[in-house]
Amino acid sequence: MQTTSTTDAGTGNKIVALTRVFRLGSLSLADPNAALPPEEAMQLYAMSYPVIVTSTLGDPFVEGDTLVYPINKGEVKTKG
Repeated sequence: MQTTSTTDAGTGNKIVALTRVFRLGSLSLADPNAALPPEEAMQLYAMSYPVIVTSTLGDPFVEGDTLVYPINKGEVKTKG
């Protein structure tokens, strides 16, 4: 998905549509379906990245023209 922008006719301000990305450690994963809520879109990667099943989404932040959702790995339990 490419970043798109338009100009607000009333104010003249530039409106930028941010590209959504999921970040798992140092790996950036492109948004598989921008129409889905972030949690559901992230789960589409669960087959390729099993750690996502027990992970949670962190608070999104803007990096340039990208909205980054960090994927926080779940804690590993060593005892039942």
